[in-house]
Amino acid sequence: MTKIAVLVGSLRRQSFNLSLARAVEKLAPEKPHSQYDHNGYEDNADAHLKRTVMGREAVIAVTDGRLDFGTWEQIFYGEFDGMRDKRVLVKIIGE
Repeated sequence: MTKIAVLVGSLRRQSFNLSLARAVEKLAPEKPHSQYDHNGYEDNADAHLKRTVMGREAVIAVTDGRLDFGTWEQIFYGEFDGMRDKRVLVKIIGE
């Protein structure tokens, strides 16, 4: 299972990004590893929980051929278990 999150939000302010990162770390702190019952040969249970809380996909409206964001919105990608090769799947539904 991948341990990344994708979401759309008002994330252009650095202070918000830092606050979001701190909040997610409080929900599922990386250490101590012993706090997680399902850590096995890898110590990445926190990454699985962070991904579960944040979500791994986003639905984005397209209007007149452009991504339909609010003024400050953008796509946020969060990696919780180191930089590993990923693939991106884009589905277009509708007309």
